Amino acid sequence: MQAQDQQPQGRSALDEPIRAGTDGPREVFPPSTYLFTFLDLKRGYESKLYGTEQCRFEFRCDGVLKARRVKPTQENPSPKQAEDFIGAVYHRYMNWHDEPSPRSNLFQFLTLLSDGEYRQGVPFYARDLLMKQFEVVLTHNERGYAEIAAITPYEDDAEEADEFEPPVATTTRRSAKGEALPF
Repeated sequence: MQAQDQQPQGRSALDEPIRAGTDGPREVFPPSTYLFTFLDLKRGYESKLYGTEQCRFEFRCDGVLKARRVKPTQENPSPKQAEDFIGAVYHRYMNWHDEPSPRSNLFQFLTLLSDGEYRQGVPFYARDLLMKQFEVVLTHNERGYAEIAAITPYEDDAEEADEFEPPVATTTRRSAKGEALPF
């Protein structure tokens, strides 16, 4: 029995310290702003183009914050919209470096994910990012793949809204007949 050529499954890099060429994702998300949750970081993928080890960041799409409508075309009369990708997993591949330089894509991406806490010489564990939510702006590159144009930690404004107490009205508007009116 011959061994088939298979892409390695990758091994988890969540517990490995990361001491401080993108390959496009396999699914094409429409350009929009999404709410993504960090799920995993795996390494052990070989770049066939460059012959280097790559890692794969995995995010789950939990919602759409701002959608751009994809218009139908003759080739695609019913294109998938951003909302169709809720629940889908987005993969971002990058070259792996045990100690990435500040100019590398991996270093800059980890700095964005950690909200600036990732610094050169300070051990950082991807486990700290598990289930953290991010606001992600996706665009399409020249090959038609979705790519991250911007990523920031997501701050839910709804939590602050729950703590907000409206001011108490000190006067009441009244109609010509003297009835109280809502503001």
